[in-house]
Amino acid sequence: MKFRMYPAMTLCLVLLIVTGGYGAASDPASAVGFKGYGPLSAGQVHLTIAAITLLVNSTVNMYEFLALSKNGRLIDEVLARVRQIRVDRGLPVE
Repeated sequence: MKFRMYPAMTLCLVLLIVTGGYGAASDPASAVGFKGYGPLSAGQVHLTIAAITLLVNSTVNMYEFLALSKNGRLIDEVLARVRQIRVDRGLPVE
């Protein structure tokens, strides 16, 4: 279950790198000379990408927490079943 989150976590990592890149490019002292896109200045582009990154990262973290919680419940169910099988067969449990 938690492995299904890897593409989303990778997206978050890529967005963080892109945000940092745009932040560096939007620096007025940067040699890149990025001026922005259309009516948006370089700082506004960086701010927009940073806001999108925060939104996506928060959403992915929520889904990651849900997936890990579900995974934990599944493990608890398996351990309870194993414990019951051991008790039924007279094997030591602890």
